[in-house]
Amino acid sequence: MSDDKTSENKGQFYEFKFKKYLDNSGISFLYIDQDYGSQAANFANSDIKRPDFLIYLHCIGHIFIDVKSRTKIPYEHENQDSTFYLSANEIDSLFLVQSSMFLPLWIAFVEIDKDIKFSQDIRKIINNHETLEPVFYLVPITTIKNYKDRIQKSIKKQSDVQEIFKHLFVRIPMQYCKKLTEDSSMFTVNNTISFKNIE
Repeated sequence: MSDDKTSENKGQFYEFKFKKYLDNSGISFLYIDQDYGSQAANFANSDIKRPDFLIYLHCIGHIFIDVKSRTKIPYEHENQDSTFYLSANEIDSLFLVQSSMFLPLWIAFVEIDKDIKFSQDIRKIINNHETLEPVFYLVPITTIKNYKDRIQKSIKKQSDVQEIFKHLFVRIPMQYCKKLTEDSSMFTVNNTISFKNIE
């Protein structure tokens, strides 16, 4: 199986697992079609990336969720935990979705299980790991974008340096990533929004 198909299987598998979490939690959602031609023409001709889910939460309304499966990468010279990452271009693209649709967008990071053979047929992968419950970490794209922009501003404002930065990966500090636990309700409201099952 090609690397592209293996990568596609990883994405589909963890999207399926997140969908299962939403179903078990009783959260209303739409699973967004990613096929060619299923988005507006002005989106198709831009760098906009579609999120995976549109969910409804009583406390804040509708939000987009984009599931990102990643192998965590370590910091080379710092005493910090390994962390998730996104490319600078990807961050800008997802933030553009939020700005264009006037709806908040959150990333649901999940660490790739190295024991799963993603080169198999996706149906077989799902059946073989039916009981697996991966841990998701939620973080708003606005938080990630602000963090990226602070890094970018610290770089010398040379056009060639800025162009190179667009293709670099940005490590997302784990303190920004809120662990999604198994509690059946995703959020609760008590005068202000709080995260009941997000550690």
